[in-house]
Formats: sequence, C-alpha cells, structure tokens
Amino acid sequence: MADRRNWGGGGDDLKESTQCMIERIWESLTDIRARMDQQAPVPPVAVPPWDGEIVPVAPVPPRVEVSGSR
Repeated sequence: MADRRNWGGGGDDLKESTQCMIERIWESLTDIRARMDQQAPVPPVAVPPWDGEIVPVAPVPPRVEVSGSR
C-alpha cells in the first residue's frame, strides 16, 4: 500500500514548513517502528560456505602495548 500523505513543502513560513516536515517524518518513523515491533523476531542463521568457497576472515590487528608511567 503506497503512502499518499502530503509531505508539504513550499509555503511562506520556512521555519513552520520545516517543523511540519520534521513532525511528519517523525510520525512515519514511529509508524515504521511500531510495525517492526509487531513482527516476529527472526533468529540469525549461520550459512556454511559452498564447496570450494573461501570464507574471508578479517585480520586481527596487532596489540598495542601501553607503557606505564616513567
């Protein structure tokens, strides 16, 4: 279902127009959050590599030794 709300814009009072835009965006974000909260959580899934596929591993950076006070 498409969102057909009028997002405003234009108008004489730029500050009021900007405030209305912010409020509409906030309402949309709140609506999206509410819908996401209603969805069942999806557990993470570990997918094994395909035959012959190489799984990249991030290199571990070297430890940085911090010397004590002199």
